[in-house]
Amino acid sequence: MIASVIRAIVTLLLVAPVAAAEVVRVEVRRRDDYGSHTRVIGRVHFTVDPMAAVNRGIADLALAPRNADGQVEFSSDLLFFVPKSSAGARGTVFL
Repeated sequence: MIASVIRAIVTLLLVAPVAAAEVVRVEVRRRDDYGSHTRVIGRVHFTVDPMAAVNRGIADLALAPRNADGQVEFSSDLLFFVPKSSAGARGTVFL
């Protein structure tokens, strides 16, 4: 299940023409019943290369603190729904 989420996030990032980031960690903080689905709440941690040409459009990226690898770290909330029964799921996840 987590692998599907990571693939979806990476695919979205690859399609986005504005910036390039790398998912470094996915934290699942809570799972709840939500009708016929399971609601998953968490956080996704990214890194971005401030020197990459594709990231030049990000405001003040050059001024952001960097980690030991010279990358800028940031995170985002994550919310998605997974069907409880895989019989009718057709391999889909709602992000």
